Amino acid sequence: MESTSTAGSAGDPNLAVLWESLVCLVKPASETGEVRNLRTALQTNLKKAASVLGFEDPHRIPHWGGEHECGSDFIWDFVETAVFLLSSVKNVVKDDDLSVSQKKTVSSCLQFIVSLGILPNILPGVTHTTSADGAMLELLSELDTTLVQKYERLCIAVKALLSFCDSSNFRPLIITNVIHYLLGALIQLSYAPVKKPTQDTCNNLSDQGFTMTFEFWERLQSDKQHFRALLNQLIRETYQPKIMLELMVLQGGREEQSPPLWLKKSSSNLLTTCLIQPGGVAALIRATFDTSPDTGSDWKKTDTLAKIITSPVNHLASIGTQLLKLINAASHEHCDMLPIAVACICQLLEKDPISCHKFIIDPLLEPLAHVFSNRNNLFDNGHTLIPEEKIDSLVKQIHACFAMSTSKVSSGRLPGSILAPFVSFFFKLFCKLHGSVSVLFKYTESIMNYILCDSNQQVLRKILKCILLEEEEDDMFTFPRKFGFSFGSSGGVYLQVISESPKDMFSSVVEDHGDIFMILLEKRTDVDLSISVFEVLLQMLVERGMKPKTPDRSSTTLGTVEDTLEALMLSSEKHLGIVRLLAALVENANVKQKLSENPGPVLTFIGTLFDSVLEGISSMVLEEDEDLECLFVAFMILNVILDRCDGDSDWSVFGNLLKPVSVIKDRSKNEELKRLASRAFLVMSTCGAAQDAAPCGQGTNKKTKCAEALHDACDPLLPVRGHALVQLTKLLQLRDRETLSKKEAVFCLFKENLNNCDSYIYLAAINGIVAFAAIQPDDVVNVLTREYIEISSAGDSCPRDPELRMKVGEILVKLVRELGAMAPKYKNELLNAFLAGSKDTDNLMRASSLSNLGEVCEILGFRVGPILRELLLCIQSIVKFDKAVEPRRASVMVVTHLLRGLDASALNVLQDAVLELYRSLKFVYSNDEDDVVRLHAQLALEELASIAKEFLFPKLPMEKKIQIL
Repeated sequence: MESTSTAGSAGDPNLAVLWESLVCLVKPASETGEVRNLRTALQTNLKKAASVLGFEDPHRIPHWGGEHECGSDFIWDFVETAVFLLSSVKNVVKDDDLSVSQKKTVSSCLQFIVSLGILPNILPGVTHTTSADGAMLELLSELDTTLVQKYERLCIAVKALLSFCDSSNFRPLIITNVIHYLLGALIQLSYAPVKKPTQDTCNNLSDQGFTMTFEFWERLQSDKQHFRALLNQLIRETYQPKIMLELMVLQGGREEQSPPLWLKKSSSNLLTTCLIQPGGVAALIRATFDTSPDTGSDWKKTDTLAKIITSPVNHLASIGTQLLKLINAASHEHCDMLPIAVACICQLLEKDPISCHKFIIDPLLEPLAHVFSNRNNLFDNGHTLIPEEKIDSLVKQIHACFAMSTSKVSSGRLPGSILAPFVSFFFKLFCKLHGSVSVLFKYTESIMNYILCDSNQQVLRKILKCILLEEEEDDMFTFPRKFGFSFGSSGGVYLQVISESPKDMFSSVVEDHGDIFMILLEKRTDVDLSISVFEVLLQMLVERGMKPKTPDRSSTTLGTVEDTLEALMLSSEKHLGIVRLLAALVENANVKQKLSENPGPVLTFIGTLFDSVLEGISSMVLEEDEDLECLFVAFMILNVILDRCDGDSDWSVFGNLLKPVSVIKDRSKNEELKRLASRAFLVMSTCGAAQDAAPCGQGTNKKTKCAEALHDACDPLLPVRGHALVQLTKLLQLRDRETLSKKEAVFCLFKENLNNCDSYIYLAAINGIVAFAAIQPDDVVNVLTREYIEISSAGDSCPRDPELRMKVGEILVKLVRELGAMAPKYKNELLNAFLAGSKDTDNLMRASSLSNLGEVCEILGFRVGPILRELLLCIQSIVKFDKAVEPRRASVMVVTHLLRGLDASALNVLQDAVLELYRSLKFVYSNDEDDVVRLHAQLALEELASIAKEFLFPKLPMEKKIQIL
């Protein structure tokens, strides 16, 4: 046998001969026009290729047969020639040195090696075949080859293809075009079962009389070990998604023929080996989805893939680690694999909850468990429990794993009950982040919404007790008081040990938590959660009774009097906090609509509440204030339901309420409660016929809107007073005659409510005073400017929130716009107020005052007057010496507004101050470090340049006067 190195050692001329011969070998028969069938075409191409190489007989071409007999026919000669040519080309050409046409030729040659060297010699069902392969196999079925010859030919073809993989020119072509057949052949050579021969019997494996001998069997075992090593190397060095895809195809069923059991088992084991390697899960996902995973349309494929990933039960630790890495990657950047990772966790949670918690959920929530497990440990103040970076990563991972998995079409939705025990952690974090600009706020809000919406009423009740009332509940962790969140240097938050602040007699933690919780509910567009919270709060109120629970006096000693008083105060806070939340919820329009559609459960709770009141009455008169608070809320809810009922409604549901409402109506000494009870009793007893009738004893004349608003403005309930102030403001804007006739009383009412600490009442009073602008402008300007100066002078000691203080400034600017031409009359009061605000200790308040000052200056224009010099001096001082960037930005913007207001008269008004102003703006534009400040300076300079240009080069009127003599 001739050596393959003869042609392989040739120079460039021989390389040209090799390419020419290779082209002749694979040239399609349709291009030659000389043959009509496949056999003749193969023989013709083989002779042409041998002739180009200089061989008259194709048998003279060096073969790869080696020491084993492969048989001789034109088909195998064709394969051996193709292998020889590719091997010679591989030895000559350099890396990455093939053209597109040459790569096409090599691909065709590789396909011939597979079709003639692998497919005829492989076992049925190992690989799938195409229509072209079928035509080739029909030709090959005419050959007469033994089982040993098939085995030898398969070994040679596989080894040849593996040797070509060493070339960077050939490897991509093999991986792209023939990896499926190569992988199937390797698995057959490595794992196909062969029965061991015995001493007494012979194994006849075919009709050709083949007998298995001990020597051949031992050779097969040795070859298996060798090919397994080659198979593992091929799998290890090939792009994993491609390999994993081919392994899934090999073990999958086909319509024409099912793969053998040993192939399914071996390919499944190989797939598992790839899967448990680092990055194996991600590779399998990429192998399954050609492009980015679309779980909306491919949710069935997603579920199937999740089952495959979670099937190796003995390797869940490795799979869990990879899933956690995918979730971590999705929390920091967009990751299309997140829905599949969540689907895998859901599959594992359903299949093996213990392992899922052990390898995935527990490691994910480990920081939370660490916090609550150390709640009783003694730490020094300031000790950091969870650093800033870890909280950022934790919140984003939990959001990615839970709050983003909202798909309900498949199993890709984790239950919120997993996070429910840690709800106090997220609620405290939500309270801390509320009102901040932290990016974690939206993540925390989504997590809180997910937990609340995915909880039934029983769990929701525990959650509300835990986060609102801070009560211990089964399976719920209460956030320790000595732990608190603080803002970090990187814009996030960290958890640390804090010193417990003394009890504030004028604030309530329950009330603060209730306000934040209402903000969370009001942001949601759906009403289902609000209804569920409403019903749970009603249950809690009924269970707690009409009054706060009083501690047992028999166990009270002198040393525990303070503890008893504190416990009584806390019980009162919780009781009133529930009542306050119910009152806020019943005012929601969506809640009102839902209550009218299905009032049954709520009416049951109201009836139970009324019964508990009547059972606790020791005298014949209901007069205790503790009872009245709850009864007012109950009657508010009842009247909301009655207002939305009509003649077609089912009035039988109100039957059980007639007796308790009648008793309360007769025994109550509170006139307002009696009025509410009388109206409810009248409407229920007449089945809605007296829906608009006045309460008993008040005649048939209805109160006017003004009289009703003035009456409600003195109501003890805060929402009623706030609504009355809003109504009076609307009546003033509509120029109601009765309201205008009582304008002094209405104006005094608004001024008195300026001292109210509640923001709702305070802002309603401010808006009411603004409505007086067209009626009593002098009084309005004096009141509002005095209020603004007072809150600005108070600084940090002001009881108002910064947001409310800024709101007063915005309302003052709105007032100036409404005054219009009358505004210059009050310029001293307005400018003094905003200049006083520019000295506030809060940098945002200073910036807001300067911004308002700029808008007022633009409105006043040249009528600013002699105060202009002081105004410019104030602006220059803030730009130079203020350390906060917000006031500096606003101060430069004041100049722009001022120049726009002065317009063409700017040079005449400013006079010699123009040069100093220009130099100051130029200095700020050139030297300030803040880009926004420089931008405002640039706008002011452009405005000044425009004014100067218009002054120096005035536009000449394009007109011509024609005089008639």
